[in-house]
Amino acid sequence: MSDIPFGPCYIINVQGGLAMDLDLSDPKGDHYGNGYKVWSRRLHGRENQQWLFNHKKTGGWTVKNVASHTYLGFATKQQPEHTKQLVCSVERPEYNITGNKWDGYVIRARSPDPKIVIDLANGDVKDGTTILFWFENGGQNQKWLVMPLLYREQLFDNFVHSEQAMGIIMRILNVKTGLMFDGGDPNDWLYGWTWRGHTQRHDWLIKRGKTGFLIQEHQTKKYLKITEDNWLKLSVDDGTEFLFDGDEDHGFFILLADDLNRAVELQGGSAKDGTWVQVACARRNRWDIRYPYDG
Repeated sequence: MSDIPFGPCYIINVQGGLAMDLDLSDPKGDHYGNGYKVWSRRLHGRENQQWLFNHKKTGGWTVKNVASHTYLGFATKQQPEHTKQLVCSVERPEYNITGNKWDGYVIRARSPDPKIVIDLANGDVKDGTTILFWFENGGQNQKWLVMPLLYREQLFDNFVHSEQAMGIIMRILNVKTGLMFDGGDPNDWLYGWTWRGHTQRHDWLIKRGKTGFLIQEHQTKKYLKITEDNWLKLSVDDGTEFLFDGDEDHGFFILLADDLNRAVELQGGSAKDGTWVQVACARRNRWDIRYPYDG
């Protein structure tokens, strides 16, 4: 898989949206980095959530944790087994990796049974969910995004040079549900709504800020701003600055410019009209940014 990024990456579960995390507080671990459990946690970006992929001459991949310098897999002198929780150790198991960077990758054990894959237990979105070996079933909880650590300058420049124009009316639609950013709430809260007529409350301008981009509602000229409770609402004051990670063909994760671990999402991933829009330490929702006449 030539599109696996080089350098430190986050591994994000497609269904849960949370990061693969090495629990360095696990009492079962030793001072060599062996035996610490691997689980799913909110994205914070520290080194125990950073992983290095190395393509071997055999065609397989090893996955090393940046913090511990040990490898994703199983305890010393063991092997992958159905239902066994993943840990890191000095063992260097190799994996077959298939998929793509947009839909996610399946990470398969090369031996003893290539039908065993890395799995988020029950597809649970809760912080602290177990990551284990499981027989492959095609579920979204068995797919993983491999996302390079990007810096603000990279994200800023990438979006400036994309096809999304600054200062032109755009609509912002959730890729999964089709719900759009809607600024029509009388109390200025941001909701997701389907198209319900030309109200101009679905129309947004994206403007350059100091370190990112401001999102302005076209009719009221108010800016999106994050609240202390991590909701989004319109404000006459200076808005929150955002950055965009993705492209026009697959959609963008909308990130906070001052904290790239946090991204904009629909509450609970709901497809219902009137769903609140919030910010979370996860990667669950991509957004399509398009001209109004594109549909």
